[in-house]
Amino acid sequence: MYHATRFGAKELYKLATQDSLTGLANRALFVDFLRQGVVKARQENKVLGILMIDMDGLKPINDQFGHRIGDAALKEIAQRILSETRQDDLVARLGGDEFAVILTNIANHERAQAAMNRIAEHCGLPFIFEKISLKIGASVGLALFPEDAQSIDQLVEFADLKMYANKRVRKQINDHSNI
Repeated sequence: MYHATRFGAKELYKLATQDSLTGLANRALFVDFLRQGVVKARQENKVLGILMIDMDGLKPINDQFGHRIGDAALKEIAQRILSETRQDDLVARLGGDEFAVILTNIANHERAQAAMNRIAEHCGLPFIFEKISLKIGASVGLALFPEDAQSIDQLVEFADLKMYANKRVRKQINDHSNI
């Protein structure tokens, strides 16, 4: 009731659907948009893609420089992801260092893969904040409806598994390059 009297309907909707740090959609809006997207893709016999994205490097930044700089890194990753998506796609921060993208009406697997690669590459570019060079990046997993999964939960799980597989490969490459 407090919020209902303090804020109007537009502000309440924003509070309920938007991540307060990055301004991106939150988990609730992501799930709702994904549910609607799968229904529409099924009805129109189209492909829908999702990207699950885990930011690399946040914990060391928070540990070494504090949460204020960690928050700046989260905002930077959010903007980098947003800059590599189309206007009809939905970019969300699911929580912590987890992000997701819904690729609406994607033409095929190659186009979705290209979008995933652009995002991963852009997220790995150098980032300097307040004269501090920060090492950030992103591990990304892709899943397509209906090719990889038929339900929302299966789609998210498939993309998550791909993302964690990519994270392991990235970690192995980084571990070998530090030898």
